[in-house]
Amino acid sequence: MRNPEQAERAVSPQPRDPTRPIRRRRPLALHLIFWLLVLWTVLGWLRFGQTLQNREWVLALTSRGIYAYLLGAGAAWGLIGLPALWGLTLRTAWARAAIAAAAVLYPAIYWFERLVLWQDQDSQANWPFMLALTLLWLGIAAWGLLARPGRAYFREEEVD
Repeated sequence: MRNPEQAERAVSPQPRDPTRPIRRRRPLALHLIFWLLVLWTVLGWLRFGQTLQNREWVLALTSRGIYAYLLGAGAAWGLIGLPALWGLTLRTAWARAAIAAAAVLYPAIYWFERLVLWQDQDSQANWPFMLALTLLWLGIAAWGLLARPGRAYFREEEVD
């Protein structure tokens, strides 16, 4: 029979290994989603800034409506990713919804522009490649949000 000291040690949890991270690392799919969202957010703000900076040139080539659209689309691309990135970084409960919305909105805006606004025949040759990239992005987003490691990442509580 064990003495009381041995029994107490058997019941109490082992001390945490100080070399082990307090929080599990982000799964690979969520890392990919994070960096793609960073890329698209930065590209959106660059588009917005370049449209503002080159106002006269853009207005000389296009209408005021296209200029306004370029400003709005750049701001939208810049803003869409911010809540998703914030939620992904902080592991919030609403992050999965924000990532899902961004995962759908970015390709939707791209394909709207490609099919409706920019009907350049020279750029239409690479549509199968862009469709494959879109499907790849949607697959990565589904993998990150629906796979067990991705779901568990947002449910984990912080360990002290």
